[in-house]
Amino acid sequence: MASNRELFVNSVRTVPVDGLHVTPTVTKYGAKGFVIGYDAVESDDTDFPPIDDFKIALGGGDYGKLSSRLTAVSKDLKRSVVGIAQDFMISALSSVESWALHHSITPPKHVLVAEPLALEDTTLPGESWISNYRSNIRRILHKFSEVDFLPEPFAVFQYYRYGVRHPLISEKRKHVALVLDFGGGTFDVSVIETTAQGDISKSGRNQRPFGAKSIAVAGYFINQRIAAEYLLFKSSPEHVRNRVVRKALDAYYSSRLDPNDPTINPEIHTFVRNFGRIVQAAEKAKIAICSSIINWDLSANLGAKVPVRVRIPIRPFAADPDYAEISLDAAELREIFEKEVWVKKLRSAIVDVIRRSSSDLEGNPISVVLLSGGSSNIGWLKKLIERDLVDDLVHADIVELSENFQEIVSKGLAVECARRYYTEGEGDFQAVLYNKLCLLLSPNGRGIELRKFKVLSPTNLIESGEDAVLLPSASSLRARFNQELRWKVRLSTTPSRQLEYHFMRSSFDPNDVEGQLNVVQKVLTTPKDASFGQAIDVALTVREDGTAVPRFIYGRGNAGREAVVEGTPFFLDMTSAIGDSAAESYIGFDFGSSTSSFSLVSRADVNVYKERDLDPNWRELSDLVPILPYPIAARLARYLGETKSENLFKRGRAVLESSLCFLAFSVYSYYRSRIGRQNSALLKNLAHRSAGPLWALLRETLGKVPQADRRNLPASKLLEKPYFTLVDEAVSEIPKEKHEKEANLDFGRILRPVCNIVLDGLRNVLFGYFEEVNQRAFSAEYEGVFRNLRGANEPFVDLYNYRGGLSFSKDQILLIDAGSGTALDMSPLYIWGLNSFSGDGKPPDLYMFDSVKAENYAFNAVQERPEIIVSADGNLAALWALVKGCRSQDKESRISHGLQMTKR
Repeated sequence: MASNRELFVNSVRTVPVDGLHVTPTVTKYGAKGFVIGYDAVESDDTDFPPIDDFKIALGGGDYGKLSSRLTAVSKDLKRSVVGIAQDFMISALSSVESWALHHSITPPKHVLVAEPLALEDTTLPGESWISNYRSNIRRILHKFSEVDFLPEPFAVFQYYRYGVRHPLISEKRKHVALVLDFGGGTFDVSVIETTAQGDISKSGRNQRPFGAKSIAVAGYFINQRIAAEYLLFKSSPEHVRNRVVRKALDAYYSSRLDPNDPTINPEIHTFVRNFGRIVQAAEKAKIAICSSIINWDLSANLGAKVPVRVRIPIRPFAADPDYAEISLDAAELREIFEKEVWVKKLRSAIVDVIRRSSSDLEGNPISVVLLSGGSSNIGWLKKLIERDLVDDLVHADIVELSENFQEIVSKGLAVECARRYYTEGEGDFQAVLYNKLCLLLSPNGRGIELRKFKVLSPTNLIESGEDAVLLPSASSLRARFNQELRWKVRLSTTPSRQLEYHFMRSSFDPNDVEGQLNVVQKVLTTPKDASFGQAIDVALTVREDGTAVPRFIYGRGNAGREAVVEGTPFFLDMTSAIGDSAAESYIGFDFGSSTSSFSLVSRADVNVYKERDLDPNWRELSDLVPILPYPIAARLARYLGETKSENLFKRGRAVLESSLCFLAFSVYSYYRSRIGRQNSALLKNLAHRSAGPLWALLRETLGKVPQADRRNLPASKLLEKPYFTLVDEAVSEIPKEKHEKEANLDFGRILRPVCNIVLDGLRNVLFGYFEEVNQRAFSAEYEGVFRNLRGANEPFVDLYNYRGGLSFSKDQILLIDAGSGTALDMSPLYIWGLNSFSGDGKPPDLYMFDSVKAENYAFNAVQERPEIIVSADGNLAALWALVKGCRSQDKESRISHGLQMTKR
């Protein structure tokens, strides 16, 4: 029997692909095959651009239809959209399996894939989209024994609720959450209610999802608006009214251009290819601009931002076009986002979902708004919600996490996987309707009638009690598959000639195109020999894939004269429900239009989670992750996410070494600021950033600091009992493991006091780097923004406005006392974005001095990336000289004064 106790998933194991936990959903073909992810994005082969935005197309038809439509992807190869998706998925999942084997984990044979909600977009085949999407992905991933799906906003909720345990969700009171997942391909909106205990609403395990909606408006839509409405038309204004251009744009947007259709002008194909390049250039420009914006206020002056120049073809119908550079600035991007994306698309989608769920909420206000998806990093979204939806969200808090929004869905999938095992295969969102199923009837064309439906069978089927509603939101159909559900309804007149019927999603308006479910057929002719009583019966048979077969029964009980008319099957707004029992292990696959990420959870993980739930040390350590400095927090998160006993030692050692490293580097930087006339070379003895040398550096440096100053350093507590004994014994035990001897260490007991000492030293002290420091007009002062590196993931949202007489570069890592306005430079021990200086196009990360290799120096990133070697004759020769100088003799480093820091 499943336990009623909550499962606390104290950390989630995300799996890197090519060393990164988020990989672009991109495939690039060339003479030697294909590459995916960042390798595809960074490819310099320009004959055929990288292929992206193929996720939505997977729902555009069945496998046979999509497989037959081939398009050229390289000089010698044609591939269908399912082939392109298959190349990406299998390659990425192979990397996940290789990572699992490397970490002594048996690769799972079950995959839980994040999916959009049923698309409500009149430009797409919405009625069968979700069915095609699931079927095609199952065909692609046929080697896995089970492939199931979970809507993206529900995965987001699971992570906030059971993973990160955000206090606004996990506190013991009723919550109504508005979940917004704003990704690369879709914008998903849902309302989810919890009980006063903060857990499951009603008596079942299912959370209660109410109104839900998905539209194909997200990152790629933004890119297309930039590309068409701005870049293309700005470069050639005559294109605005050109019908051929508009026709070509429609062909691009529809994604239904058949390259083998001889009736289509070849120039249209050329245009589509050229415009695709413009869209990809728009994506890069968007990212560049957004990464430079600190102040997301809608009234912020963005005039000082340097425009991004975008190279685009000015003759898009030409096979070999001329190019021009068009500038795009932050103010223009804000205008595009607000007018073309928010006003025309997103705002109405949110309002519609709030309207759909209002009757189910019974007056309970929305209490929290949860954001997810890479496009949610565009800060104007939050500001526009606050401005335009204030009446609907007057009691709501918009939650901002110090996490990468792009990883939240995959982490939520892992939480759901863990809960499926914990709840013996049921999970929280299996076979659940996320919109009301409404039925509007019109007998003999007399007009739409909203009538109550009385349940006939099965007798325990919940009756909605609401006019025109067959099944309320959050209804679970898991136990109802392939059995007839039947209701009785009384109409104003018998449908003697015909019956017009409209199955709707949470709508009572038959003209609501987005709310229609039975798009193909809406009118049934009544059999000539039909007899009628005072009512007719309506029956539905729901299949496991979510298909509903409607039947209308006339004359029930009239001695064999019963007439049955069957309607065309349609697809319900229902979550997937494959499998009847918990799998041994799962891969959580957030297959996004723009980026993808992966998580992994097993039965052993859940058993460990249950054991840790009883250990207060684990709860306390997990509470430290969001507030510790990034280099420690990231490794602590990995340690908490590790459930293999043989790997726990390695992960625990990494946390201890990161903590000792931070303390040693901080104290060493402090010592350099007060070195005076002392002649020392403390850094010379640090040949490798491991526990022993770091512990020695910390003790020796503290010994050099005058005793009066040492009292101001919380790290000095480690020289006192019981801390000294605790750390010293741990440092002595660690080498045993390296020499295959048994090391007896309880890292939970060691890490808690050490991490708290780190936090004690950071009271009113910030650790991070400056962005956009510029000299103020007509002034000798500078201003900019300081980003506090706190928590395990980007984005780091703890920001401070800066004003002062000094300029700082982005690579400098500093410790800043906000109260006294002083800054301590930690260069060259910590450096931000060192990979950018070495020619690496991947996102920047924090690098730290790691080891000496002959005459060179190695720096390691916080994330699991290749080390960077700094040499005397390389492009980082200046950094090499700086490190060499510090190792030869400890150099004085002055403390900067006069910094005015204001929390944003």
